[in-house]
Amino acid sequence: MNKNFRYTTLVFPQKVVDNVLHLNIVLLPRNRSPFDGTPTGILNTLPLASFAKLVPQFEAKISKGLEEFAVDNVLPSTLVPFALPVDEATNKEALLRAVETSFGGKINNTSGDSAAAPTEEEITVKKYLPLTYRKAFNFTTPRHKNAVTDDSYHCAIRDAAPNTNPKTIDLLSWGKIFGYLMKQPMLAKACGLVYSTTLPLQKEWFENGGYLYVDIVNEDHADVQSKSWTIPEDGSFIKRFAARIPKLKENENRTLFAPVLFPVLHSFGGVVT
Repeated sequence: MNKNFRYTTLVFPQKVVDNVLHLNIVLLPRNRSPFDGTPTGILNTLPLASFAKLVPQFEAKISKGLEEFAVDNVLPSTLVPFALPVDEATNKEALLRAVETSFGGKINNTSGDSAAAPTEEEITVKKYLPLTYRKAFNFTTPRHKNAVTDDSYHCAIRDAAPNTNPKTIDLLSWGKIFGYLMKQPMLAKACGLVYSTTLPLQKEWFENGGYLYVDIVNEDHADVQSKSWTIPEDGSFIKRFAARIPKLKENENRTLFAPVLFPVLHSFGGVVT
């Protein structure tokens, strides 16, 4: 896992009306308390403001053309910046405090966001592959012993003893809370996770399609983002994901949908990662 990573930005275009692109920006903090200062992972650099106190300033970056993925340190003629004004989430900290209070101190999972250790194979899930699945392509044999085509799955279900002492897992992390907030659009906006804004389009930006992503340009965050690339393996302070924008025609109103986002790349001495 990248040591420097603290935030993720994602762009979701919605529509084009009268040559204006309407979009939503999602700003996700890492799985940690939004009230703690944000460590940078960089030596001799003080922690930044907590997520609860952060008032982000966004700048759109337009990567022209679809031949290459978006790279953040290419020639200026290829990457066009544009300031994006957003409404401040003025009650963000108070709402996050209210969310914390509503759970009655149950936010007790502070182990971070590392993946759990692999489960022993003998206690993992067994899956029956139905005939419809096997007929859907040139199926020959299961690639894993837990995928079966005989009666062993049915027998395992039939012979299994009921669990008379189920284990209750009462672990709650801020990452799970952020995920819950993202399911409530109005609450997500009020808590500073989602921002709606518009981008006046210029004809040459997406006449051949392109990619659109955002940077956080608050001076302290932009400085840390720049320094975080000093050690490539430690990764960037802010992970950015770009939306793929199709070819747009001038004066054409249309809906846009970006079901898949693409990581913004960085060039190290000509090597793009």
